[in-house]
Amino acid sequence: MAIVPKVTIDGPGRMASIPAAEATMLIITMDTRARFKDNKEICKVYSAETLPIPEVKTGDRRQFSFAESTVSFDGYRDSSNVGGEIYKYYIFGLRDPGTKEIIDFKTNNVALLALCKAHPEKRDEFLNLSKEAKLPAVK
Repeated sequence: MAIVPKVTIDGPGRMASIPAAEATMLIITMDTRARFKDNKEICKVYSAETLPIPEVKTGDRRQFSFAESTVSFDGYRDSSNVGGEIYKYYIFGLRDPGTKEIIDFKTNNVALLALCKAHPEKRDEFLNLSKEAKLPAVK
C-alpha cells in the first residue's frame, strides 16, 4: 500500500494574503498481526514530517506533498495473520512558525478528534509524537 499524504491550503479569498505556517503530518499505522491474531490494536507513528509553508500575497489554492510511504501487510483477518503495517489514521496540524500556536488541527480518528475538542492542550501532545512512537490509547 502506498501512502501519499498531501495538504491543500487556500485563503478566505484570492485577494487575501496567507501568512507563513508550519504543516505537520503524522501517518499512523496498525500492526495487523497484533490486531487479527492477538486481538490487540497497536498503532504507531509510521511517519512524522513538518513542512514550512511560505507566506503568499494571494489566497490562491496551493498543494503541499509530504514524503510518500509504502507499507505491506497480511490482509487475512484471522489467526493465520503473519503481520505487517496497514494505514489507520492521519493527524495534521498547522502552526504559526513564530509562536508555535496551532492554527488548525485535523484527524480522521473520531475518538482523538473528540478528545482534542474537549482538551485542546492534547493537540500538541499528539502532534509532537515522533516516528515509531506508540499512539496513546484514546477513549
